[in-house]
Amino acid sequence: MFKNYLVTAYKVLLRRKFFSFVNLFGIALTLAVLTMVVALLNNYLHPRFPRRTVEIF
Repeated sequence: MFKNYLVTAYKVLLRRKFFSFVNLFGIALTLAVLTMVVALLNNYLHPRFPRRTVEIF
């Protein structure tokens, strides 16, 4: 059944190239922006600074 979904999606991808490109580009851009926002919020709300190591001579 999953193979049928993949075959149908592939045929639609070949038939409507521009629409598929815009759709996939939009999804990729959204995921990239969400990843950056979550990373920035995580760094802002829970900053973690490098730990200092004590050097013994």
